[in-house]
Amino acid sequence: LAPSFDHASSMARNESPERMAERLNTSDAGFTVEAYARRAKSALYSDPEDEKPLSPIDAFREAAALAPGGAVAWCQQLATLEESMIREVVALVPAQRMPDAAKQFVVRMLNFNREQLEDLCQTL
Repeated sequence: LAPSFDHASSMARNESPERMAERLNTSDAGFTVEAYARRAKSALYSDPEDEKPLSPIDAFREAAALAPGGAVAWCQQLATLEESMIREVVALVPAQRMPDAAKQFVVRMLNFNREQLEDLCQTL
């Protein structure tokens, strides 16, 4: 799964902590953390002629079609991941590297991505 989520915005590295805080607290549906995550692109393409890369979810969907057994195995692994585990790992990042707003943003984004993958896993 790493290549599908290992892209420049995977941890919102281009967003300032101030902008992350704005996204965490906005009432604008198009500016939320979830909207940010939905716009993410992988570095994978469905076809070499495609102009736009796949979203991470679509990349997993296509990989699942090619290797259903592998997809099921990853889905089983994902089922063991809880939000508290994500929070614990992110909390280990030093505050100098990741301010509180960034930690909250990343936890929310990773949790959203986890939920999106879990929904997809239900269809496999």
